[in-house]
Amino acid sequence: FKTSFSFRRIINFYKTTSFIRKIIEEVQPEIIHVHQINTVAFFAILGNLRHRIPLVLNSWGSDILLNPKKGLIWKLLVRYCLKHADAITADSIYMADTIRKLLPGKDLHIRICNWGVDEIDADFKKEKIIYSNRHHKSLYRISNIIKAFRKFKDTPSGNDWKLVVAGSGPESNSLKLQVQELGLEPFVQFVGYLDKHKNHEFYARSMVYVSIPESDAVSISILESMYHGCIPVVSDIPTRREWIIDGVTGVIVDDVSSNFLDLISAIDLNFAGEVNHRVVLKKGTASIAAKKYSDLHRDLIAKD
Repeated sequence: FKTSFSFRRIINFYKTTSFIRKIIEEVQPEIIHVHQINTVAFFAILGNLRHRIPLVLNSWGSDILLNPKKGLIWKLLVRYCLKHADAITADSIYMADTIRKLLPGKDLHIRICNWGVDEIDADFKKEKIIYSNRHHKSLYRISNIIKAFRKFKDTPSGNDWKLVVAGSGPESNSLKLQVQELGLEPFVQFVGYLDKHKNHEFYARSMVYVSIPESDAVSISILESMYHGCIPVVSDIPTRREWIIDGVTGVIVDDVSSNFLDLISAIDLNFAGEVNHRVVLKKGTASIAAKKYSDLHRDLIAKD
């Protein structure tokens, strides 16, 4: 199946809607689950108007936190999608509250659930490694992580730590040049894009995980790191506080230009790692998430 969900061609309002309507007629689904509240969700709703199949929308982050701020058209689109959904999933209480603010007075059916963490065994001895694996683009502020690591290395508590940078993106070359200019080459390792098992190996080996994006939902990478007993160092985004106790089980950074990595020195890393692992086992695994989604689907189908 292939079609266009772009608003740039007016003909898509007919072609794409008809295309989705035809798929619904052929497949006859019991439920429609749309991932991201954007033009895909909009056309899915239009295509489903005749059939009234129960429809669920997944909110991911930028679709709710950023897109409505781009302009009136985007805000109206998101509001329309929320209004016509039978249920909406949010990965945090903060996200659910943000959704409700977009449609004040509307009784929305919102369930809190995320994708959850795969319980992958990776039995490695912890090392003094700070691990980063977000995309190399401005949103994720990898450059600030490298600057903070330089400051951390200049302190007594940071002189024997290493930084491992996974992932790739448009800023990869400039980040490597930055490391050279700061004299950090012996202490910073760029490992590129990693498969799932290698990624989990680095979580298991690392004591600290760092992720300081400008905006984000509940990042599965943070939950993965916590599952493997890492201490998360994260930007001050409301969703983070639903999982991390600042200064106890992790570090919440409000000034990304500071020597924020040195704040891990005040944390009992072994205790915090054990607590983080138990927290994710209790409410953040993929099996828990799967049950939440299947329960939601069953409830909507039974109601219909």
